[in-house]
Amino acid sequence: MISRGYDPEAPELLENDLKGVARVGRVRSTEATDWGTKYLVVGSIQAPDGKPLELATVWMVQGRDVPVLVTAYPWRGGP
Repeated sequence: MISRGYDPEAPELLENDLKGVARVGRVRSTEATDWGTKYLVVGSIQAPDGKPLELATVWMVQGRDVPVLVTAYPWRGGP
């Protein structure tokens, strides 16, 4: 199944776009948890179908480890 132009046969495109949101997006919230610090990062990308897509991404960081993607979903605004 291909959605917004992303193809399961080429996951690196989605991976790069999600990392781009993490690099240049806006941190909307942080929360200390038992598993590390959780970051909600929102940013816009241009999906492969040529249309803009605003995404919310959630990342966890433990200590000095590399951030781990928890989830991503279309951002519909909010606080």
